[in-house]
Amino acid sequence: MKALFLAATLVFLLSFTIDAQAQRSYSPKFRGSLYNSFRRADKWTFIAGTGISVMNSDNTTRNYSSSIGLMKGNGYGVNANAGVMYQFTPQVALLGNLEYARFNGAQDMAGYKLKNSFSFSSEAVSFSGSAVFNIANNYTLAGLYRRSIRNRMIMVPYAKVGLGVMRYNAVSFGEATDEPDSEFKPTYPAIAAVIPVSAGLRFRCSNEFSFAPELTLNLTTTDYLDNTKRKGGYTGSTDQFVTASIKVFYTPHL
Repeated sequence: MKALFLAATLVFLLSFTIDAQAQRSYSPKFRGSLYNSFRRADKWTFIAGTGISVMNSDNTTRNYSSSIGLMKGNGYGVNANAGVMYQFTPQVALLGNLEYARFNGAQDMAGYKLKNSFSFSSEAVSFSGSAVFNIANNYTLAGLYRRSIRNRMIMVPYAKVGLGVMRYNAVSFGEATDEPDSEFKPTYPAIAAVIPVSAGLRFRCSNEFSFAPELTLNLTTTDYLDNTKRKGGYTGSTDQFVTASIKVFYTPHL
């Protein structure tokens, strides 16, 4: 929760600071242009994306180093997502997102004793709601919402933070037999909360279509996403994962 509080505080401070700077730097003419463009703009956007996810697995908890590589030891796999976003103001939107992630991790027999390394396979489906903050000056945002971009690309950085629920399955092989918490393993499929914290850069390249590279840290409330529970880990005691994806935005003229 400490990481969530710090991330949320950073997002709000960035959005308010940049908005205040934009209002000092741009005249009322540009502010009026922004809100006039936004009043005429379409507010609904449909989003789809794909990428790769890497887990903070319990393989990292004992000064992890491996000849098979950090990603393979921690577990990684494909990610796909789809969502719908509604823009309330030029700066703030609400996003509903459905996401699928799969992970496969490999046991490192050469670098570890059997009980300290394991192979696993898991998959998770989550649904979350997020607040999205466009971090740009008024002139740039006005270009994002105009009906025509006049043959030029608009680039807008954004950040988002949300809350959701995740349903997951996991299986592992060769894990420690002396785990003190092994009797508390959940019955699969299991449920956990997830908090996605993201940053991206949106490129509007036509009246309807945009795309964005996006990086997301998914904070979960379970330590069994790799089917094994141990203390430690690079990003905390629970199993978190990072997703790098490319997203496509479609804003129809309604």
